[in-house]
Amino acid sequence: MPVELLHLTSTFLGCRVEVPVQGRSDSSDDPSLPLEYHERSDSLRALSQTCHALRLTFLPILWECWNACVEVRAPTSSPTFWKALGDQLKRSSVRLAREPELLSYIRTVNVILTRYSSAEVIPPFARCLNRMPNMHTLQIVHAHTAMTTHLKNGFANTSLPTVRKIILPSWAHEVLRCCPEVTHVICNGDDGGKLVSAIAKCCKKVEIIEGFQLRDPNVMKRLIKAAPNLIEIKFNQVPSQATIEGLSGFKKLSVIQLPHMTSQEALDSGSYSTALPQDLQQSIEAAKAILRRKLAITKYLKIYHTAPLAWSPGRSGRPARSALIEEILLA
Repeated sequence: MPVELLHLTSTFLGCRVEVPVQGRSDSSDDPSLPLEYHERSDSLRALSQTCHALRLTFLPILWECWNACVEVRAPTSSPTFWKALGDQLKRSSVRLAREPELLSYIRTVNVILTRYSSAEVIPPFARCLNRMPNMHTLQIVHAHTAMTTHLKNGFANTSLPTVRKIILPSWAHEVLRCCPEVTHVICNGDDGGKLVSAIAKCCKKVEIIEGFQLRDPNVMKRLIKAAPNLIEIKFNQVPSQATIEGLSGFKKLSVIQLPHMTSQEALDSGSYSTALPQDLQQSIEAAKAILRRKLAITKYLKIYHTAPLAWSPGRSGRPARSALIEEILLA
């Protein structure tokens, strides 16, 4: 069978962990992704062990993503999620660090970090990341809100120069400081204010940001100074006209994405309405005015349908989806 068909086959082998994970709730007691996310890796592992030819194809696909964020399968009594994930992360980090071939396959790491035995868990994980020559995306699906010091100590003297895209909550900013070449930063927790400080000090090449809440004019001013090369910004909530006006300080800005909130049922059925609410229409007009004043040759305003948090661990593993409904090219 041609290699292209084998790669196509691999896309039908179960749920992939999305980047970023959509529709999960930080209010859940257990942030782990459900067990069905093991189906894909189980299938790829079985195929890679079938014969030498299939191993050459499916082993790199299996290890393309390292998912340390899925519910741990416990043989007997189920420990708390933070203990199960912490113990597994430590074991996997130590084991992987001894496998340079597998490390070379990894492109994306999706992880949940907790305070459980942080002095024994986080340093091996950081060292393992440091040995991945081709990793370009790091997603912290969840991190405890009170573990800034744990991350600072665990990632001390760590540098991740291959990372180009990172997804993390604001309180995990110590990890962002380890990624000097990152160009795409997505905030999946809090307003992103602490991430702005990390960008200003350690990440001079940021071009795209998502999920930052820029209601505070002081945060906006700091971001303008911290990310002079910003070309694209995506909002998760409809920003005010004042926030849109604040974007005028980004000299290279050429793409703004605005959300139209709808229901998950409407997205699944394709029956969502294209009628836009008044507040979004006002933000659209303000964004058009900002982009028209920019010097970039190509400028886009994108509006996309999205659903509010419609999935949480313990329910369906299918994440929320979004659909682009309009892309406006501005002269």
